[in-house]
Amino acid sequence: MKKLALYFAAACLVFSFFCQGVSAQPSKDYLFNMLDILVDETLMAYNSDDYIKFYEYFAKKMEPVTAEQHFRAVYSNGYKKDLGDFISRKILLEKSSLDPDFPLLVYEAEFKNYKKVYVTVNFLKEYGNYRISRMEMDKIYNEE
Repeated sequence: MKKLALYFAAACLVFSFFCQGVSAQPSKDYLFNMLDILVDETLMAYNSDDYIKFYEYFAKKMEPVTAEQHFRAVYSNGYKKDLGDFISRKILLEKSSLDPDFPLLVYEAEFKNYKKVYVTVNFLKEYGNYRISRMEMDKIYNEE
């Protein structure tokens, strides 16, 4: 009987350890790398003018603004007409937030027509996955 109680206690300990690991927050490096992939895919779709691919990683809550008309008005005829194609980016960790509940990534990016642009991307968690809720591109006029 003692052996059975010991096995049961060991099984409970292993189970609680496993559950703790599953519910833990991702590391900041892992979170950044995962979100950065979404940004990369979205910016490549921006360059190719593919609104379906561009909105692929946007949250379902954003469906009212993920139509072709919105993409053409804001991104194709707005940002892209002014900035040109996206070329490269580097993360600005001091301006970003890797809060697992509401991450925010801020990049200094280079575009064809303008060399210094902030690309700001907000994320939210939807059905257990991170999704983009907003992507904004702002020219940098003055260095701080």
